[in-house]
Amino acid sequence: MALTLIEISDYYLTLTQGDEKYRQLGVCIVESNEVLFGDIAWQQQLLIPQQSYGNYWQQLGYEKVYSDNGAVEHFADLAYLQLKEAVSYFDSVDDVVILVSGHYNCEQLALLLGIVNACELTVVRLINNAVAQMTSLLSSKSISREQLTEALYLDIDLHQVSISELAINGEVKLSQFQSFHQKGLIDLVKYLAIWMNEYFIQEYRYDVFDCAHTEQSLFNQIASLLPESQANYQIIIHDSIIEEQIINATGETDSAPTVIASTMSDLPVSDKVIVITEQQLQQQIQLFFSEIFDELVDKKQIVMSAKIAKFIAHTNMPTTWQVLSESITYPFIKQYLDNEVKPEKIELVSHLTLPDKESGNLSTNTRCSLSNQVQATHVLYQGEVSLLQEPITYLPLYEITTNHPRVNCAVTLKKYQQQWFIQFNDQLSIFVNDKPAVEGQLLAIGDQIKLSDSSESYILAVLKGSNEFYGV
Repeated sequence: MALTLIEISDYYLTLTQGDEKYRQLGVCIVESNEVLFGDIAWQQQLLIPQQSYGNYWQQLGYEKVYSDNGAVEHFADLAYLQLKEAVSYFDSVDDVVILVSGHYNCEQLALLLGIVNACELTVVRLINNAVAQMTSLLSSKSISREQLTEALYLDIDLHQVSISELAINGEVKLSQFQSFHQKGLIDLVKYLAIWMNEYFIQEYRYDVFDCAHTEQSLFNQIASLLPESQANYQIIIHDSIIEEQIINATGETDSAPTVIASTMSDLPVSDKVIVITEQQLQQQIQLFFSEIFDELVDKKQIVMSAKIAKFIAHTNMPTTWQVLSESITYPFIKQYLDNEVKPEKIELVSHLTLPDKESGNLSTNTRCSLSNQVQATHVLYQGEVSLLQEPITYLPLYEITTNHPRVNCAVTLKKYQQQWFIQFNDQLSIFVNDKPAVEGQLLAIGDQIKLSDSSESYILAVLKGSNEFYGV
């Protein structure tokens, strides 16, 4: 039976089983005969606010839910129904490891274990999430352990940003937990919506918040542009619709407008238009998180989750902050369980022992020896893919995008600080070290990036260093 890792968070509830991953936003709409979870609920939450809930994971308990649905009486029911739905994504789930935030108290942890048991799952460990993430990072040797005695782990949920202070001395132990309330994803979207609405009021004397449909469309629009802000955003307001176009540097549209509400797609284009630049957007994000940045001034080692990194990566955050790869936690937990005896009683694990420095790398990616590389097929350089004439051709690369004649920009390798990440541009299969790649996956020295389809496989690049690639 495969081990399943469950990260309890409303942004996102995440289940990992081997190379498979399922995640869902912790928001829902309670209807009389069903409960809708995830994106479909997010996209309607402002249209029917009396039926919308988004804090049942953060405030896990028996708070009353007023509805006509007989299966839902309180927040715990919503958590149970969503977890049960998420588990159904996999063919089989039995043994599970639960990762939880430091803000849960003993009563909430007991309730959580009861919910998991009600889903007919067997809990083999309950571990503090920050401790698990930092221990997996140190065990993978992606970060030096030399002279490191403490670190801070930064994460984001729907309603809060959390900072976990971790002591490091042969083990990783949670020493302090701090929450910044009203600094989560929902709060960020609200903040940006108010800011953008001021533009519409100033330019057109038009208040987007006067209509629930335009307010909801604006929220959906902001949520879609937040993870990827590489261009100017032109936001067009109709009487009950918002459209989006991405504008390149010349002012020409890269693609046709995306209509959020397809039922209104026959409406003529309105003259209510604002253009938000990437710089303006990042300035507002910087202001929103300024309280947190101020708190972290002069802190030595800060590691942030991939969830919060995608929002603040282009702000004026310190360049020493490191992003945690989501791909390293599962293999570390699996190996940790193989070396530990199952406890008789499930209790919260708030510290984990680090393996010896000489022990094997626990990262999910098997590192490739640079002295024994495979034969080259193609090399990526400045957006072009070229067939190699000689094996192991070295090129210094700073931004690399595939552009094979049969594959238009399938994947982009992006550099942030001294690390490289994968960004998908298509639905094709991308592999790192012959394993399916994950969006935003952190790359390490020796990683092989491969594009594979039904007929051919192209090995695109091998990471050599912080800003160098071997073309293979």
